[in-house]
Amino acid sequence: MPSLYQSSTETSVSISGLYSQTLQLTAIMLRESEPALARSLNELVHVQDPHADHPIDGYLLFDSLGAEQIGKIIASLTSIGNSWLAAPSHSPSSMRSMQALLKEWIELAEWLIKHGEIH
Repeated sequence: MPSLYQSSTETSVSISGLYSQTLQLTAIMLRESEPALARSLNELVHVQDPHADHPIDGYLLFDSLGAEQIGKIIASLTSIGNSWLAAPSHSPSSMRSMQALLKEWIELAEWLIKHGEIH
């Protein structure tokens, strides 16, 4: 069975946050299955400059969303991606976009776990 993601635990995680576009795309993906979470992501985007060329700080994301919400985002994206794999009506580029989105959230979670003790 194809896999949506591969863990990045074998590589050094050096992420400082996510870009507004990542939050916007995630909110769109979660709009139906997790509307409250999608709204939270949209609120985060609106307090940031949507055209900024720097990521939203990882600690700000953690403080705003919390570990449980970040985990819920990863779980929800995984569920959506698995349903896409089960009914392959999505284009390869859509699948690559989903994989990239999921990978960004996983890397953020791994980075927060690694650096959480110094926050």
